Amino acid sequence: MVLKEIIFKGIFAFCAIISTLAVGMICLFLFRNAIPTIYEVGFIHFIFGMDWYPMEEIFGIFPMIIGSFYVTALAIFIGVPMGVLSAIYLSSFCPKGLKNSSCPLWSF
Repeated sequence: MVLKEIIFKGIFAFCAIISTLAVGMICLFLFRNAIPTIYEVGFIHFIFGMDWYPMEEIFGIFPMIIGSFYVTALAIFIGVPMGVLSAIYLSSFCPKGLKNSSCPLWSF
Protein backbone atom coordinates (compact mmCIF):
# COMPACT_ATOMS: atom_id res chain seq x y z
CA MET A 1 0.00 0.00 0.00
CA VAL A 2 1.31 3.43 -0.89
CA LEU A 3 2.12 5.83 1.95
CA LYS A 4 -0.42 8.39 0.72
CA GLU A 5 -3.18 5.77 0.81
CA ILE A 6 -2.29 4.83 4.38
CA ILE A 7 -2.27 8.48 5.45
CA PHE A 8 -5.62 9.26 3.82
CA LYS A 9 -7.15 6.05 5.17
CA GLY A 10 -6.12 7.16 8.66
CA ILE A 11 -7.48 10.66 8.12
CA PHE A 12 -10.83 9.33 6.89
CA ALA A 13 -11.06 6.86 9.78
CA PHE A 14 -10.30 9.65 12.26
CA CYS A 15 -12.97 11.91 10.70
CA ALA A 16 -15.50 9.06 10.79
CA ILE A 17 -14.81 8.42 14.48
CA ILE A 18 -15.07 12.13 15.35
CA SER A 19 -18.33 12.45 13.38
CA THR A 20 -19.81 9.40 15.10
CA LEU A 21 -18.81 10.71 18.52
CA ALA A 22 -20.30 14.14 17.72
CA VAL A 23 -23.63 12.62 16.68
CA GLY A 24 -23.62 10.44 19.80
CA MET A 25 -22.94 13.42 22.05
CA ILE A 26 -25.74 15.41 20.40
CA CYS A 27 -28.16 12.50 20.95
CA LEU A 28 -27.10 12.17 24.59
CA PHE A 29 -27.60 15.90 25.17
CA LEU A 30 -31.03 15.90 23.52
CA PHE A 31 -32.29 12.80 25.30
CA ARG A 32 -30.93 13.91 28.66
CA ASN A 33 -32.82 17.19 28.39
CA ALA A 34 -35.96 15.81 26.70
CA ILE A 35 -36.78 12.83 28.91
CA PRO A 36 -37.83 14.89 31.98
CA THR A 37 -40.03 17.06 29.76
CA ILE A 38 -41.65 14.02 28.14
CA TYR A 39 -42.43 12.60 31.60
CA GLU A 40 -43.93 15.91 32.70
CA VAL A 41 -46.00 16.57 29.56
CA GLY A 42 -46.84 12.98 28.63
CA PHE A 43 -45.54 10.99 25.70
CA ILE A 44 -48.76 11.04 23.63
CA HIS A 45 -49.26 14.78 24.07
CA PHE A 46 -45.59 15.41 23.30
CA ILE A 47 -45.63 13.39 20.07
CA PHE A 48 -49.10 14.37 18.80
CA GLY A 49 -49.35 17.89 20.21
CA MET A 50 -49.83 20.60 17.61
CA ASP A 51 -48.39 23.59 19.51
CA TRP A 52 -44.84 24.44 20.54
CA TYR A 53 -44.52 27.24 23.09
CA PRO A 54 -41.56 26.44 25.35
CA MET A 55 -41.95 29.64 27.42
CA GLU A 56 -45.46 28.54 28.38
CA GLU A 57 -44.32 24.90 28.76
CA ILE A 58 -46.49 23.65 25.89
CA PHE A 59 -44.59 21.04 23.91
CA GLY A 60 -45.92 19.26 20.84
CA ILE A 61 -43.68 18.08 18.05
CA PHE A 62 -46.16 16.62 15.56
CA PRO A 63 -45.74 19.50 13.03
CA MET A 64 -41.95 19.04 13.22
CA ILE A 65 -42.30 15.31 12.55
CA ILE A 66 -44.55 15.94 9.53
CA GLY A 67 -42.12 18.63 8.30
CA SER A 68 -39.27 16.12 8.53
CA PHE A 69 -41.25 13.66 6.41
CA TYR A 70 -41.94 16.37 3.82
CA VAL A 71 -38.26 17.34 3.61
CA THR A 72 -37.23 13.69 3.34
CA ALA A 73 -39.79 13.06 0.59
CA LEU A 74 -38.60 16.13 -1.32
CA ALA A 75 -34.96 15.02 -1.03
CA ILE A 76 -35.86 11.56 -2.32
CA PHE A 77 -37.98 13.10 -5.09
CA ILE A 78 -34.98 15.16 -6.26
CA GLY A 79 -32.09 12.83 -5.41
CA VAL A 80 -33.26 9.45 -6.67
CA PRO A 81 -34.01 10.52 -10.27
CA MET A 82 -30.76 12.50 -10.39
CA GLY A 83 -28.76 9.49 -9.18
CA VAL A 84 -30.48 7.00 -11.47
CA LEU A 85 -30.15 9.26 -14.51
CA SER A 86 -26.47 9.89 -13.71
CA ALA A 87 -25.86 6.14 -13.47
CA ILE A 88 -27.66 5.56 -16.78
CA TYR A 89 -25.59 8.28 -18.44
CA LEU A 90 -22.32 6.88 -17.11
CA SER A 91 -23.13 3.30 -18.04
CA SER A 92 -24.74 3.89 -21.44
CA PHE A 93 -24.04 7.27 -22.98
CA CYS A 94 -20.77 8.58 -21.55
CA PRO A 95 -17.87 8.41 -24.05
CA LYS A 96 -15.36 5.71 -23.14
CA GLY A 97 -12.46 8.16 -23.14
CA LEU A 98 -14.21 10.36 -20.61
CA LYS A 99 -15.48 7.42 -18.54
CA ASN A 100 -12.07 5.75 -18.24
CA SER A 101 -9.96 8.88 -17.78
CA SER A 102 -8.98 9.98 -14.33
CA CYS A 103 -9.88 13.48 -13.26
CA PRO A 104 -6.79 15.69 -12.78
CA LEU A 105 -8.32 17.11 -9.61
CA TRP A 106 -8.20 13.71 -7.89
CA SER A 107 -4.69 12.66 -8.90
CA PHE A 108 -2.37 13.48 -6.03
